[in-house]
Formats: sequence, C-alpha cells, structure tokens
Amino acid sequence: MKEEIHVVGAGLAGLAAAVNLAREGFRVLVRERQARIGGRPEVRPDPAGSPFDLERLAAYTGIDISPAVLPLKDCRYRLWDKTYRYPFPANVSAYMVERGRRKSSLDSLLYETARREGVRFRFGDDVSGRAAFQALPPRSIIATGLEAESYQALGIPYEETYSWCAKGKVSFREATVTIYMGPFTMDYGFSCTMNGIALGFVFQRARPLTPADREAFERKVEATETFRLAGWHEVRFGACPSRSVRTPRLFWGDKILAGSAGGNMDPLLNFGMLGALVSGKVAATAVTRPREARREFLRLNLGYPPLLILHRAFQRVPDRVRAWTAQRFVETFNRLPERAQRQAYCFVPGYGRMG
Repeated sequence: MKEEIHVVGAGLAGLAAAVNLAREGFRVLVRERQARIGGRPEVRPDPAGSPFDLERLAAYTGIDISPAVLPLKDCRYRLWDKTYRYPFPANVSAYMVERGRRKSSLDSLLYETARREGVRFRFGDDVSGRAAFQALPPRSIIATGLEAESYQALGIPYEETYSWCAKGKVSFREATVTIYMGPFTMDYGFSCTMNGIALGFVFQRARPLTPADREAFERKVEATETFRLAGWHEVRFGACPSRSVRTPRLFWGDKILAGSAGGNMDPLLNFGMLGALVSGKVAATAVTRPREARREFLRLNLGYPPLLILHRAFQRVPDRVRAWTAQRFVETFNRLPERAQRQAYCFVPGYGRMG
C-alpha cells in the first residue's frame, strides 16, 4: 500500500480524485467540513445541468455517472421579451443531475464508489485558512469548491456571487430547464426539474441582487412554468473563479488544486460539473505524474481566456445591447450545422477533453 493522500472537500472533484488515487493503491482520506456529503443543505437537493459525453467521461475518469443522470432533450430561453426553444443536436448529449444528499444524487453515487474503493472519510473536519492548507501533507489535494475563504487563503482571484432561490415539487421525474436573462441580473437565472424536484435560481456577480430583481425574476418563472415555487430566500451561493486569467492553477506550492478551487470552471456561464470531474482525475494524476497532469490541466482550461473576455464585455455594455446580443446569438446558433454547434461546447471545461 502506498502513502496516504489527504483530499480536502467531498464534492465532485474531491471524490473523483479520491476514487482514482485509491485505485492506484494510495490510502486516501477525504476531509469534509460538512457533517455529510452533498454540500449546503440550504440549497440542496437541487438539479443541475451540463453537457456530458458519458462514455468518454467514464473512459477518462474511470467513473460511470450514467445511473445519476437524466437526459435533456432541449432547453428553453427567455431572453428579455423573447422566448426560444433550443433542441440539443444529435451529436451533443446534455443531462441533468441531482446534487445533494439523497440516494439519487450524483454526490451519493460518487461517495458510494469511493467507499467501495476503500476511501476513508472524516466529516466535520474544517480545514480552512492559509495556515491549515500549508500544514497539509505534501501532494494533498484541495478541492473546496466555491468557497471565498479558500480563494482568499490560496491567493486566487475570484468574484463574489449573490443569489436567490426557491424550491417546489413536481409529479414527474423528467429533466427540464429554462434559462432567463433580463434587466433583473447581469448574469442569468434558471428554473429546472428532476426527480420530482423543482428549482428556481438567479444569481449575479459583483453586486447584490435587490428584492425588486428577485421579484422580477419570480414573475418570469411564474409566467413560464406550470409548477409553483415557494420560499424564496437569499442564499450564499459562494464565489466564482472568474476574475482573472491568473485564476486557473493546478499547483499551490507542494499541494494540488482541483475543481472550482483551481478555477476549472467556465467564467462566462459558470459550467463547472464536468470540469470538476475531469479535474479530479487530473489532480490524481498530478500526485505521481505532475508534468503529464499540467499538460492535461492546460488543455482542460483552454477556453478560459476567451470566455473571460466575453464575460467582462457582457457585464459592461448597456442592458439593451446585452438583450440584442443574447437574442441574436441564440438565433444564429440555432441555425448552425450540428458539427459547428458541437465545437462550441468544447469551450466548456472538460468537454473538449471528452470530445
């Protein structure tokens, strides 16, 4: 049996790293600040969507997540005063997954996989702050997610994020999603369903959303969906690694970063689940083959700089310009050949590696 590797964080990236390290013969200890897996209980369980190539992802990470996903046939967009329906092309597979603590969640699937591989867990173990990170054994993996405190301790540029959410129930299991853009946020909101759960979520970087912003978003959801949401409340969504081209990084001294803690996240639309899973594999590789892992990390985040430029530009133009740009983009994208549409998905961290 090889040495013990510490993994800080039992999210997607940390669990993917732990599984791969255990299969390489390492003793693995996952240290998680929460009392159990699944993240913040004030938000979860919640559905989340992403493009996945399940076969390639399983071949690359060694983890089959297909039991925890439901396919998305299409996506609706409500962009200011116009509504669009975007059917995913035949050569792109998009799915919804459930996050949280229920047995049907992706978190539970990864947790049970890790346990079968002999990974040990220590819950309620709050490893945070620069001194605590420095005290970790060499080659420890830090996968603390969207925690502003971690970015501060690691010296990684980030943006504060502000959000509101509400939940509901639906009688069906199918996965659906609607994306909303409008003057109520500089980013976007969405409503979605999966496994009987309905969720409404709106967020914004840089400055807080006002109650009027939340009410405007709520009215949009009510006018669009057949289900009803209740209990709107402000949530601490966390921070986003979308401030600087210097944000993505694999190494912090003799420690290894994974998931959004290492900036493996799309800075424009905040796609991060696929990047988390792939970066977990990359982080595990970095334990014994750092040069190979660095090459994979650079490939994983190839689209970060151009997407960051688009994010910055979109945040700074007037609302009417944002509306015109978003509407023209969706109209044009829907008319592109399927091959060209698929190429655009390669900007999602991890998808290019899978495709």
